[in-house]
Amino acid sequence: LLRQMITESVLLAALGCLAGIVVGQVATAAMRAVPMQTEEAFNLDFHFDWRVLGYLCAVSLVTGLAVGITPALRAVRGSLSQVLHSSERGSSSSRQRFRNALVVLQVGGALALIVAAGLFLRSLRGAERADLGFDPVHVLNLSFDPHEIGYTRERAEEFYRAVQQRVSSLPGVRSASLAAAVPLGETPFGTQVLLPGQSPGGNHQALNAVFNEISPEYFNTMGMKLLQGRNFNAADRAGSPDVALVTPALAQRLWPNQDPIGRTFFSGEEPKRPLLVVGMVNNSRYTQVYDPWDALYFVPLAQHFMMTQTLQVRTAGKPEDAAAAILGAVAAVDSTMPIYGVRNMSDALHGFNGLLMFEFAAGLAAILGGMGLLLAMVGVYGVLSYGVSQRTRELGIRMALGAPRPAVIRMVVRQGLKTVATGLVLGMLLALVVGRLLADFLVGVSPADPLTYITVTLLLASVAVPAALLPARRATRIDPVVALRAE
Repeated sequence: LLRQMITESVLLAALGCLAGIVVGQVATAAMRAVPMQTEEAFNLDFHFDWRVLGYLCAVSLVTGLAVGITPALRAVRGSLSQVLHSSERGSSSSRQRFRNALVVLQVGGALALIVAAGLFLRSLRGAERADLGFDPVHVLNLSFDPHEIGYTRERAEEFYRAVQQRVSSLPGVRSASLAAAVPLGETPFGTQVLLPGQSPGGNHQALNAVFNEISPEYFNTMGMKLLQGRNFNAADRAGSPDVALVTPALAQRLWPNQDPIGRTFFSGEEPKRPLLVVGMVNNSRYTQVYDPWDALYFVPLAQHFMMTQTLQVRTAGKPEDAAAAILGAVAAVDSTMPIYGVRNMSDALHGFNGLLMFEFAAGLAAILGGMGLLLAMVGVYGVLSYGVSQRTRELGIRMALGAPRPAVIRMVVRQGLKTVATGLVLGMLLALVVGRLLADFLVGVSPADPLTYITVTLLLASVAVPAALLPARRATRIDPVVALRAE
């Protein structure tokens, strides 16, 4: 008898392990298929690993043995006379309480998982609606590297000038500009910012800032606003005084509560080359969508030339519709020029520095939360169903004495909902702890977001009620005479 019960539990564990392997392979294939929206070739390697498989199979085997041996030993060591004469077929109240406690933990864990999934989903929505400081809609990015085909700086400058002019004159193009880096891209430029009199590595507090080299049309293309001073112009070229535009986030840190126009600062990379502030534009996010505003400044490409540049084009309609004409204009200037990173700015925001990690977190948490919800429903149903089978004689006597079926249903459902309610309270407390741990990864949503907690609680309760109702309805179908004879 002992071997038979252990074999059954181990077999169930083995089948669960096989099902888990299949689900795992499907999940990893789906994760590999997620578009990374990166300019560099990138692939998530989820290859099959025998060590991981062996570990998980061992866990499944130990679990099967653990859950099989305990009840098996209890069954074979029990008093045969007590079992035969017990009104509940040997089920003690302590064992029932233990089973209920397991269901409470299951419901509580499921609620905490689903709350985490809800917080991540709402955080993803918050990140998607976050103020970026620029408008990514209807913007197409195209990146070039003339150095790959042997261009000199002079020839590259002429190429970029001709491409920008041709693309700007296309029908449906509102603005075209050049930039060395793309907001929330893979390669933001950062440096230490110094005030006059400071030197790299000095005894002052280092201030790191993000910067970008741009053409004067950049702010029109990206939908940014000039708050003060002037934009770059044709006079800001090589040989003229170096100029820069700053954002309020950088200006406030360099010159608190002062007018930044006309002041100078230095880049840590070029500490002897002063940058004169001629204007200030609105704050913008360049590194992360959930960070505070970046300390950011801009310099003209004409004074700080970069061989690799990105052409950004704002179109009146969908950027994809204008892509062929834009590529044709580039080919008319030089058909041999290699082009990469052709994608609209909205898609580019789903990269690593953008929304990709939020989407991964929300998807993974949703999967785990769904599994927890399923397990909670199975646990509630299993315990109540087993409890009904153990109370066959009691329920038969109740109905034989005239207990109406609705009253029997309410009694059984009430027992299940008490267990579920206790699990929900425990899950709420656990979810608050988990929410605080996740606080640094949430955007636009509180770790104790009431809407998430109320919605998840109602969802779990609405799933638990049918799980409790099915055994209750089955209990009312018991024929009292058959139940009493079976005992």
